[in-house]
Amino acid sequence: MPISKIAVFLIILLQFSLPAAAGETKSGDLLASNQTDHLNARQAVPNAKDQDLAAKQAEFDAFVRNKVKQFNRNLRFTKERMQIVKLADGSYVARYHLIDETSLDSSIRRSQSKSSPFVGILSYREDVYEAHGESPASCHNS
Repeated sequence: MPISKIAVFLIILLQFSLPAAAGETKSGDLLASNQTDHLNARQAVPNAKDQDLAAKQAEFDAFVRNKVKQFNRNLRFTKERMQIVKLADGSYVARYHLIDETSLDSSIRRSQSKSSPFVGILSYREDVYEAHGESPASCHNS
């Protein structure tokens, strides 16, 4: 039975550049030939920003999946490398950690920074598994 703890691990500043603002030409002049064009350009910006944010969320989700696999490989105590301790009564206890991939939660939001326009937050649950036995081998088999 796992002993669970919640871990909020990363707040990552993603360094992505934003596309040029909608309504600008290559020379930077506004494309507002009349009031209607200018309003239409202003209304199109939130949709472009929403799409940009959704694209960054998808990139961050892919990053998170790969990073959690890496975390699980690099944990100090894994199922393959358990911590085994001999207790005072002569029995043994074995422990290992595992990040529960079903508990992953990631979100991304815009930041105020020009150099890092997005902030990504990853949270997950790290489970600690424990087995008791009369020998180290019996702990591995539990």
